[in-house]
Amino acid sequence: MKEKLPLPKKKLVVARRCLPYRPRKVFGLISELAEKKLLSEEAVSLLQTQFSDLPWESHSWRQVTEYTAEMRQFACTLHLYSSKAYDYVRKIFPLPHPSSLTNWLSSGKASPGFRDSIFFQLQQRVEGGEEAYWYCALMIEGVVLKQQLEWDPMTRRLVGFVDLGAGALDVDEAPLASEALVVMAVGILGHWRAPLGYFFLSGTMGHVLAQLLRQAISKLNNIGIMVLSVTSAATPHNMAMAKALGVRIDANNIKCTFQHPPGSSHQIVYFFDVCHMLKLIRNAFQCFHRIQFLGEIAQWQHVVDLAALQERNAGKLRCIAGSLGQAFARRERLKWA
Repeated sequence: MKEKLPLPKKKLVVARRCLPYRPRKVFGLISELAEKKLLSEEAVSLLQTQFSDLPWESHSWRQVTEYTAEMRQFACTLHLYSSKAYDYVRKIFPLPHPSSLTNWLSSGKASPGFRDSIFFQLQQRVEGGEEAYWYCALMIEGVVLKQQLEWDPMTRRLVGFVDLGAGALDVDEAPLASEALVVMAVGILGHWRAPLGYFFLSGTMGHVLAQLLRQAISKLNNIGIMVLSVTSAATPHNMAMAKALGVRIDANNIKCTFQHPPGSSHQIVYFFDVCHMLKLIRNAFQCFHRIQFLGEIAQWQHVVDLAALQERNAGKLRCIAGSLGQAFARRERLKWA
């Protein structure tokens, strides 16, 4: 019998990479991800219906430059809904590296996605040695949309679905967009602002927002701009995004920073907009009539009493102000007499 000689490690790795991938159907693959709890029910239903006709032969996915628009949309959507699910699929199927998805979420047109022209202009400033563009903060603002579909005669398709920058999801199970999310970079060492892009989202996509935010930070890091902080309103989906990033909002265990890239030493501070937080406190105070913090209780009646006190003293204050004004006027007349 012929002796079996062990292959060198390098050749063994290459041989493993050359093994053919098992042919799979999209329903089976997505169901497997659901069983492993890597995808939510919403994502499972969306992916199975939107991408049921994708080519699943391994040779179709070998060359990234030959990917169709639908293949790119599938890769971006899967990664945004769950980075862990994307990493799992990459082990059994030749999907591209996540760094390739950053460019696919960009657009040179007015459609949703990151603006290539804006990043190009920022890169020119950084390469020109302008220190004002070395550091920035990210501002996230949501604009409420009316959920409806409209026919676009220019593109000859329905618009109004969720669009994460890789193309609108237009199946029956696709959620309608309820919010337009705008991402803006603001200079820290200089007075400048740059709208990086916008996306059409539904209100229950906190984990998707976290992935989009990380994509924006990665794109800025690639052109030499370091992100130091993120600020957003304290809406429910923004709070879900903060938790997905690693921010802890528990009063007994607060953590206001998250790591990017995950596992690195670079910490980014997360802020909730102060003005919006004050409005939330005011509304909660008015609704529940009491707020307890650090063992002390504030009553809504205290605010009512304070307002009444101001009303009672308003007349006295006006009298005092009038007397002071008259005294000042007499002094001025004597000065110029």
